[in-house]
Amino acid sequence: MLNEDSFSKMILFGIILLLLCYRSYAAFTSSTRHRSVSSLKATKPQLGLLTFDLDDTLFPCQQVVDDADVVLLATMRDIGATGAQKNMIYQAMRAERRKRAKPITYSNLRMRAIRRVLASDPGVEVNTDAVDKCFDAWLDERQESANRHLFPGTVEMLQAIKDKYPGVCIGAVTNGRGNPLMMKKIAHFFDFCVSGEDDNVFPERKPSPGIYLAALAEHEKRSSTKISGTNIWIHAGDDLAKDVGASARRGAVPIWVQINEQLSDKPPAYSTATKAEAKKYKALAQRARSSIDEKVECLYDLPLAVENALLEAAKRFEFDKQYSTERRR
Repeated sequence: MLNEDSFSKMILFGIILLLLCYRSYAAFTSSTRHRSVSSLKATKPQLGLLTFDLDDTLFPCQQVVDDADVVLLATMRDIGATGAQKNMIYQAMRAERRKRAKPITYSNLRMRAIRRVLASDPGVEVNTDAVDKCFDAWLDERQESANRHLFPGTVEMLQAIKDKYPGVCIGAVTNGRGNPLMMKKIAHFFDFCVSGEDDNVFPERKPSPGIYLAALAEHEKRSSTKISGTNIWIHAGDDLAKDVGASARRGAVPIWVQINEQLSDKPPAYSTATKAEAKKYKALAQRARSSIDEKVECLYDLPLAVENALLEAAKRFEFDKQYSTERRR
């Protein structure tokens, strides 16, 4: 028979044992819960890279090119080509384009056109310095005009995205010569700009994959995390074929930006695309419609579109993860 003292000791020992067990259980469940939350945070898709087209996505291309052409013609007249006209430049560009079977950069094409128009005036001494002076004046005004004519909400949109996703890498992917790093209002938001004119890209401009692969390479230079199912790349642009479809094929989540909706199939005045190229792009645009994740008609709406795109990416990631788990069973 246990005496009263022994019984009390057993009760006390039992209570201590229960307390120790409870502490161990609480520590275990807390640790498990912490690991679960950490795992969830680690696998939740994050915005790693956000790229933008430029022309007709962040600013109106026709207006910008028109302004640059005014400065170009003024410069040409200053050096003696008093008869230079805008239509002469574009006729010369198309003539240079037609006589070449191989691709040519837009910069080279424009400089050749400038040289041709200067040479048509007998009072002008045509040399490389004169051509470079005219082209540089055109290019400088292109950047200045783009900076002046940014679509409403551009700066506010970029600031909102930087505030919400402070670690995101932001880049530009453009076929043209616009460069946000040369535009004072938005330069500080951008980490890089990849152009179809770049030596390491041309002739792989949009919709070719090369320009997008170059953008991914620029991102990898600046980030230790590659684009994957948990590190999302979003590309925003106005062109269905060159932006939406082409970026989606390289792994981006595309957002279609339609600020100035095109009501005509007629190409812009500055275009040097052949009829065959225009037909090809039209077919690609039709196919690209199935790739649209989000569409915005105002840049103020783009931060919400980015958020929605990330939510959809998270759903796809969870579905793929569950599907993979089921297949392994």
